[in-house]
Amino acid sequence: MTMKLYLVRHGEKISQNSGRTLNAGLSNTGIEQAKRAGLFFKDKKIDFIYCSKLERARETLEYIKPFIVDPKIIFTQEINERSIGKFRNHEEYKEALKLSGLKDYQFRPENGENYFDVEKRAQSFLESLKREHSNDTVLLIGHGIFFRLLILRMFQLHMKEMAYFNLENCSISYFEVDNGKVRDSRVNDCTHLLTLSSYNREVCAEGTDKEQD
Repeated sequence: MTMKLYLVRHGEKISQNSGRTLNAGLSNTGIEQAKRAGLFFKDKKIDFIYCSKLERARETLEYIKPFIVDPKIIFTQEINERSIGKFRNHEEYKEALKLSGLKDYQFRPENGENYFDVEKRAQSFLESLKREHSNDTVLLIGHGIFFRLLILRMFQLHMKEMAYFNLENCSISYFEVDNGKVRDSRVNDCTHLLTLSSYNREVCAEGTDKEQD
C-alpha cells in the first residue's frame, strides 16, 4: 500500500515583502507560478486535493485545478499556516515577539500558535493521511512553515532540522509513503518554474537586447 503525496507551497502573494497583509491573494508572479505548477500536474492522476483555507492557497488551487481531472477537493484549516492570533499584521506580531523575550518558535500569541502547536497539528494531519489515503495520490496546497514541519514529522526529525531547508513559492515536494514509511522523496523542486510556461517565450540565445527597457 503506497501513498503518493505532493506538497505545493502557494505562489508569491501580494505585498509579500511588506508583511502588511495577512490573507492576501497572489501577485502576478504568483499567478504565473501557480499556472506552471498546474502544467506539472497535467499528466498526473490526483485522487484528492487538500487545500488551506487561506486566500493565497485557494487562489493557487484555482490555477492548478484546470490541469487535474476530477479530483476530490477538501478545504481545511488543518493545513493553514501558523496563526499569529490577535495581531492584524506582522509588524504588530514582531513588536510583541520582541517584548516577550522569546524565540519566534517559542512565542504563542494570544489566540495563535507557536511552532510546537503547528508541529502537533502537522503530526495529527499526517496520521490522518496515512490512515485514510494509504493507497491514494494526494496533493496538498498550503504553506511553508506547516509543510516544513510536516516533512520533519514524516522523517521523525527534530524541529531544529528546519534550519537546513526551505520551501520556495510554488515549489513541489514529493513523497512515496509505503506502509507509513517514506521510501522515496524530493523536496523543494522548482524545475517546473524554469521549464514550463503558460505563454510563448521569446528565445534569446545571446541574451536580452541591452537596448530594451
